[in-house]
Amino acid sequence: MLATDDLYPAELRTRAAAPLFAGRPLREDAVGHGNNPMCGDRVRVALRAENAHLAEVRHETRGCAVCLAAADIMAEAVTGLTMADASGLAEIFLAVVETGQSGDAPSQFALFRPLAQHRARRRCATLPWSALTEALGPRREHDA
Repeated sequence: MLATDDLYPAELRTRAAAPLFAGRPLREDAVGHGNNPMCGDRVRVALRAENAHLAEVRHETRGCAVCLAAADIMAEAVTGLTMADASGLAEIFLAVVETGQSGDAPSQFALFRPLAQHRARRRCATLPWSALTEALGPRREHDA
């Protein structure tokens, strides 16, 4: 059984309580949504692209601390990346959550390693990334 501090480390709780990337961008070029009817988590991810890069990524999240922190860390991690690189980072995040191994992943992804042992909470962390993937889908075709 995981201790509460393992599943909800201080940095995760802080990021959930005071997200840095919450809200809407100045202009929305694409939007993706995520909904987990099992627990009630809902995420809306909006992005603004410039020169095939994600100039601004924002989220509106109603959910648990894991979902809120994951959404905010996702927005921070992909801002400035190309759309292809953002998609690749989504795959890396999923691998961290599934395996508990962070390897070459950005350091803040390590917060979610304990979820590998807590299957019921994995969807909370991956929901924002699913919304991002939805938002990136139509844009990648135009920017390829």
